[in-house]
Amino acid sequence: MSTALPTPQKPRKNQNYFQQTAQNRMLVVVLGMVVLVPLLALPTNHNAANVANFALRLMAALLAGILVFRVRFATNITQVQTFLATGANFAILLFLLDTVVSLFVASPEIRRIGAIDLMRVFTGVMLYFALAYHVRRSEHLAKIQDALVVVAVVVAGFGLVNVQSMSQPLLRNPVGDHQLFGALLMMLFPITLIAAITERDQKRRIIAGVSCAMTGVCLIFSQTRTSWVGAVGEVIALILFSLIAPRKKNRDATTAQQFLIPALIVVSCMTIFVVASGSLTVFKGRMEGDSQKSALEYRNKMWYAAGELVKQKPLFGHGLGTYPVYQHQFSGYGRSGGDVLKDTPTLGEMAHSYWLQTAAEQGIVGVCAFAAIIGTFLLTGLSALRFRDGGIRRWVLLSSLAASVGFCIDALGNPAWQFAQISMFLWLSLGLGVAALRPNKQRGSD
Repeated sequence: MSTALPTPQKPRKNQNYFQQTAQNRMLVVVLGMVVLVPLLALPTNHNAANVANFALRLMAALLAGILVFRVRFATNITQVQTFLATGANFAILLFLLDTVVSLFVASPEIRRIGAIDLMRVFTGVMLYFALAYHVRRSEHLAKIQDALVVVAVVVAGFGLVNVQSMSQPLLRNPVGDHQLFGALLMMLFPITLIAAITERDQKRRIIAGVSCAMTGVCLIFSQTRTSWVGAVGEVIALILFSLIAPRKKNRDATTAQQFLIPALIVVSCMTIFVVASGSLTVFKGRMEGDSQKSALEYRNKMWYAAGELVKQKPLFGHGLGTYPVYQHQFSGYGRSGGDVLKDTPTLGEMAHSYWLQTAAEQGIVGVCAFAAIIGTFLLTGLSALRFRDGGIRRWVLLSSLAASVGFCIDALGNPAWQFAQISMFLWLSLGLGVAALRPNKQRGSD
């Protein structure tokens, strides 16, 4: 007579999900930054923006503390070389060093403003290294992708319910200005698009498809032209980068159909909504008429001011935070330098080009160091695609590469990237991309 041993009960899936997430403190903080910062900025009042910025600084401090606590110092030259050669690590450290030096290049009375910019860069760098070195498992990447899809639904939903009219479609937007809103949606768009196309679970695919459609439509309503062009660049980049096939081709006959159906659903939903809502009028109105002319004239003045500042100190620039203080004498827009020093710079006093403002403040050295970050990441990411078969790591890497391309385009004429709650999504994208191109860490290994 045999006695059957009781079959151990499997823990519930939901319980496993939250327990596994809670066990990784770094992942908890990153998810908190991804979800809480955009949602805290939903109301468009000044106090809420201060709360969001405080939360961002607090979480950056937590990331720095955890990174210091878990740091493993290199013990030989090979480990140092491997670290510097991974992703954009070397270029990021150079840019961070240049940013710190640039703070002290500025006049003492301007360093208060420069310290805000330094905190923005420091927060982004901490987020990058936290993701690149402590989000190593594929299921962790999937959790962050899910969180970003949910954030896109909430943010785009908030924007759509506040549509006022076709002439002024957004009565309110989640981050207080349509340029910041457009930049945020543009960075979320490739993540939702990839999730909608590649997700295997039907329910999750539907949610991702709805999120992608809402993000795309709300991006149109944001009336941010540079973000429109950036989103187009992202789609083109996704198409071109996806042609880089892995060396080991493990494709089945139905893969093309699996990708085609959700892609058609997303495109169809966006097309129907755009045509039915009359949002083509918004697009046409922003691309024609006096609005485009006045915006271009304004940007030309701000770009001219940046160019004049670069001419004065081309190599190392005037110092961090100096552009909003010095630009008025060349552009005639915004407040005088003395008035800016009494408060903080506004969106209208930025150069409306991240590249030019970085060149004016940190010189050719600084802007080249930052360009090296993007260039190195693109080169290493595209090379890694040949070793990534279909799976979450390949899809996250693809969306990160596309988002980087979108940033490069949008940053040419959008001042949103001077603000931490938006720029963090660039660093998030870079960190996720490097985490995806590194080897998968198996559960239980350390």
